[in-house]
Amino acid sequence: MIKRSIYYVTRKKKRSLIIMMILTIILSCLYISSSITISAAQLEKTMYEAANTSLSVTKKDQSLFDYEEYQEIKQAKGYTLHYEGLTQPRNLHVIEAQQSVKRDDLSDEHKNVMSYLATNQTKSHALFKSGNFVLKKGRHIQETDCNKVMVHEQFAKKNHLALHDFINLDNNKKYEIIGIFSGKKQERYTGLTSDFSENMLFMDYSSQQTNNVHKIIMYFDHLKDTRLMMKQLEKNHPDALVEMDTKTYEETLEAITHIQYIIKVIVCSLIVVALVVLSLILILWLRERLYEIGILLSVGFHKSEILGQFICELLFVSIPAAVLSFGLGHIFLKYVINVLLKNAYSLLFEYGFRQEAMTFIGSYGILAGVIIISVITTCGMFLIKKPQEILSKMS
Repeated sequence: MIKRSIYYVTRKKKRSLIIMMILTIILSCLYISSSITISAAQLEKTMYEAANTSLSVTKKDQSLFDYEEYQEIKQAKGYTLHYEGLTQPRNLHVIEAQQSVKRDDLSDEHKNVMSYLATNQTKSHALFKSGNFVLKKGRHIQETDCNKVMVHEQFAKKNHLALHDFINLDNNKKYEIIGIFSGKKQERYTGLTSDFSENMLFMDYSSQQTNNVHKIIMYFDHLKDTRLMMKQLEKNHPDALVEMDTKTYEETLEAITHIQYIIKVIVCSLIVVALVVLSLILILWLRERLYEIGILLSVGFHKSEILGQFICELLFVSIPAAVLSFGLGHIFLKYVINVLLKNAYSLLFEYGFRQEAMTFIGSYGILAGVIIISVITTCGMFLIKKPQEILSKMS
């Protein structure tokens, strides 16, 4: 059976090549779809755990408050301070949308503005942990920094800025660029240039020379500790709004789910088309082999042996298709998608070779199942007939 399968595959080179191309498309699509599903599920789990082991503390009226009034932060594993605002860079130009409605009612102080977040550290910020922003050059802001800033790569490119250059802001201070990041966050448009991700700055908190903040985020190791601290804060500070810091994560997951849906629709469409083409080719292929089927049945071969031969033929062809599919799927996931998303959700596809191999093996198992079902379905209409009936129709 195996020898006959190998002989047929090597003898019918053109037909085997066509089937191999179709199997390559199907397997590549299965691999890509499975990888997207698994990596998105892993990212969602990681982000969910991170979101549920951190608390955000703000005032119910959204006003500033003194973070030193909250002695509970000493019980946390760590905490970050957030002070948000708008600023105007001196002698620098912000990124502007090329096709958008511009407001004519803006005063000079609301033109050429950037948003900034003053914080004591950026590494654990949700925008970086979720992959919306990715550090491209330099380092993150640390608690010991003073007059340091991180800028978006598009803003840096437009103004010919590099690491360790200095920028002047409207508070008459010079800030050294220690980090350059890329990516996009979820944007809300108010007509100001500060709405855009490219016009966002991260700066060290100590340069604000104040104890006032808009938000405190406290980090814990376990969900139990988070809930206990939440009750304690609500009891000790009735004017504070204490909640699990899930907003940014939910927004990120919403965007990822949308992207995942679009890619899945494209991949599933390709799979359906390829399966239809494969089924049609198998039907034509078996019609041409009716005489062979009749002879094999008449000389005593069992129907299961004939089915096994046809399945082996396709499985042999699927081996080189598997090699091509793994390479094409890897390239698509690692490069094409990241280019399309501009590194905005790079964490969506960051996992090791072992995970890739397991995902691919699972996808190949699905393909093998599809091959078996397709062969049984298409052969069934012929194998239910007797050898004499098949040979008489041929004559």
